[in-house]
Amino acid sequence: MGNGRRGDTPKWLAAMLLSASLIGIAGCAERAQDAAPAKAADVAPQLIQNERDSWRKYAARDLEGSRPLLAADYADVQTDGTLLDREGHLAFVPKANVEWHELDRFNVFLLSPDAAVVTYRARSRDRGVQETYQADVTAGWSLRNGQWVATFYRETPTPPETPAAAE
Repeated sequence: MGNGRRGDTPKWLAAMLLSASLIGIAGCAERAQDAAPAKAADVAPQLIQNERDSWRKYAARDLEGSRPLLAADYADVQTDGTLLDREGHLAFVPKANVEWHELDRFNVFLLSPDAAVVTYRARSRDRGVQETYQADVTAGWSLRNGQWVATFYRETPTPPETPAAAE
């Protein structure tokens, strides 16, 4: 033992601690690289499929199928600014009235190896309604325990597009 002055740590102990730290850091970085995609293109197909699955399960009123797609800390910001948590969002699933929907114009932005944002255009129509609902969607996804789960959702309603004039 030293007297508390800098430099009193035996060199062998300092070298051993440094080696152990570097091995641990390298091991963590190696595992992170193995598990983490390098770019948005690597995760885009999975996240786009997750968004499609989420809408499909919602339209089918599939509560148990919807639940695992949502993180425990999920936040759904409604168009009026109301914030729904995971259970609040799931309460709407059995009441879904979606007759059809289509999703396109996807963009995926990888924020970190375990966080991404997906944007897209959604169009849908409820049963018994003539009007098409259209919105631009922003959804946040996090990689947790090897699974991508939704952590955030926000729709911004937009006027339905009118078909282009035939030439």
